[in-house]
Amino acid sequence: MNKIVISKATREELLEARSALMAQLTGMQERQLTPEEQAAFDALVAQVNEIDAKVTTLEAELMADPAADPGDAAVQQASARSIPALNELPKPPAASEPVYVNTPVPNIVRDLNDRRAIRNRDMALRGWALQPTGLCTADHVRAANEIGFNLNNKVLNLRLYENPNKETRAQSAGTGSAGGYLVPTDLIRSLETALAYTCPIRQFAQVLRTASGNPIDIPTVDDTSNSGELVAENASYATQDVTFSKVTLNAYKFTSKLVLASLELLQDSAINVGEILGNLLGERIGRSQLGFFTTGTGSSQPQGAVTGSAAGVTSASASAIAVDDLLGLVHSVDRAYRDAGAFMMHDSILLAVRKLKDSTNQPIFTQSYIVGEPDRLFGYPVVINNSMASTVATTNKTVLFGDWSKFIIRDALDIQLVRSDERYMEYGQSAFVALARSDSKVSMSGALKRLTQA
Repeated sequence: MNKIVISKATREELLEARSALMAQLTGMQERQLTPEEQAAFDALVAQVNEIDAKVTTLEAELMADPAADPGDAAVQQASARSIPALNELPKPPAASEPVYVNTPVPNIVRDLNDRRAIRNRDMALRGWALQPTGLCTADHVRAANEIGFNLNNKVLNLRLYENPNKETRAQSAGTGSAGGYLVPTDLIRSLETALAYTCPIRQFAQVLRTASGNPIDIPTVDDTSNSGELVAENASYATQDVTFSKVTLNAYKFTSKLVLASLELLQDSAINVGEILGNLLGERIGRSQLGFFTTGTGSSQPQGAVTGSAAGVTSASASAIAVDDLLGLVHSVDRAYRDAGAFMMHDSILLAVRKLKDSTNQPIFTQSYIVGEPDRLFGYPVVINNSMASTVATTNKTVLFGDWSKFIIRDALDIQLVRSDERYMEYGQSAFVALARSDSKVSMSGALKRLTQA
């Protein structure tokens, strides 16, 4: 494209030049840019903004004096509306305004800021990881400065997303201190996904996130054994007290152990460092928490679901699970909690259960073929938890059933990502560790029951 003189160009020349620039930008936005290409991209954006400003001035003059141009003023006004500035987000048109689809500007506008922010966050995270090695470049520093990220922080606070499928309460909003809101979203999203996958009990439990680590009391009440009364006219009403109790949730510290990353991995722009670190950290913490959330004693550690559940049914055989055992377990839970019930068991136990058939020789297990939809047993969801007993043997607690909203997981504060400086430099590695503070407890044992082998 020939360089035009903005100050002397006509409106038609400006629009033609702008169209050519936008074509170049559209092609460049679909790939990862080198530093030189990024500089060229920014220069093109600046030229488009300059043209937009000049076009706006010319069209304002046309609006002030429609006779200066044989074109209709209303058409000029509509044309001006169809060319928004690059630094403005597209707005939905008013009902009385025409919609123009002949310009690629909205695609650029929608993606430009997000792409730049994502690229800066990724570069800043790499710079943060490389900071103690002396390999942090000017590009890392520039990206960090652009988003206000302090590369000298040794600790990043990672605020996990809220799970839209479960009730999640927060005691207070909290803050994203130490750059927590500035890290790549890939890191947080992959960490939470890995945490939920390796700790599946989180998918059904009630997760309570708090902004402090102090012990908190959760009041509970079970009024299922009480009912109202029928009274005669002018008769007095009986009194029935409600018995309240409480469970106390602490904040025990879990770590991912040190995760070592080579300097080559941290420097390689083709590798998503945030996603890799998020997966590793989330999986390690998830596996550690799952064991305690399942069988923890509740003394100086979380109380596990197996430990906090109530006795439901003892199987007829020590070495087998029968259909009647599972039906009995379901009906040992009060109807008030049964409708929201779900089964939980080890994968090996589930294998044995899947082979069971009812009196009409029909399988009692229903496999789901819909992504995200759990398998079902008697119509209730089934959750695999490989921290539960894996064999059918005497006294083993093999199956849990009940309302999992009565099992509470408390996450205190944010997950912290800590960088360990210099310790592994002689190996060409950086070390990272994730810290999480959590607790768990069954708030109402009658709502969650277990099957015990005879």
